[in-house]
Amino acid sequence: MCIRDRYMGSISKFDMLLKYLEILNAKNIILASKSSGRRQVLDLLKLKYECYPSDFAEDLRKEDFARPVDYVRETCLGKMNDVYKKLHKNKKDFDLIICADTVCIFKDRIIEKPADHEEAYQIIKAFANEKHEVISVIYILVRIDPNPDAPIENQLVAWAPESTIVEFGDISEDAIKFFAATDAPL
Repeated sequence: MCIRDRYMGSISKFDMLLKYLEILNAKNIILASKSSGRRQVLDLLKLKYECYPSDFAEDLRKEDFARPVDYVRETCLGKMNDVYKKLHKNKKDFDLIICADTVCIFKDRIIEKPADHEEAYQIIKAFANEKHEVISVIYILVRIDPNPDAPIENQLVAWAPESTIVEFGDISEDAIKFFAATDAPL
């Protein structure tokens, strides 16, 4: 996908990031996650960052939200708020916080990270020969108020959702067992 920049013409999102990589790497970036997948993305982009995972209890009542994206957004916001508070409490300096959350929607049900390998096995087996939607939300907080006691409302916060339809084909029993046994099966 390309975007239009009035100074540079038409560029891809990746090219735009590369243009600002040096500036970004001069910043103190916090990845509010312990996800190996999220770390791999930032590593691939050659971003310098520090992991500072959230302790936010991801136990919001799904039925309280009109749409799955609202649930994902609120969960992600909870994680970001948690990390922001911890950074302030620990007097940890930062310029930028990146936080994300992802769920799958399968047969009108929100599916989150499996609790264990058995649950991962059941989910992957259910996905065989089916379609499901993957919804991700990313929050970015840019510190604009350097006051260490500044409330989160004094910072620049932006969010963006992304949705993808994924279709699984036939999956062998061995393949299901293999993927379910990995550290990040979904």
